[in-house]
Amino acid sequence: MRELLLVDLDAQADEVANYIRGWPIDVVLKWMSKYGVVEQVNRFSDDKLYLFQSARGIRTDFRFDKNSELIIVREHSIYRPNVVRFG
Repeated sequence: MRELLLVDLDAQADEVANYIRGWPIDVVLKWMSKYGVVEQVNRFSDDKLYLFQSARGIRTDFRFDKNSELIIVREHSIYRPNVVRFG
């Protein structure tokens, strides 16, 4: 599999979700850290919310659902990326 260059998590949400499908959360966070800064923004909650800021300064809030799937958190909504499932 070719490496995906992460520039804008919100704009690339579908592509990222398919790329990281099946990865443990800690591996996803480490991979994202290669392309910017990842930080947990609500350290005192069980529902962990993260902020990704790309090397270009594009900021995106995100979290993972109970199945470890990526959820993009927008100002007044969330976006669940379209993950291609086979079989």
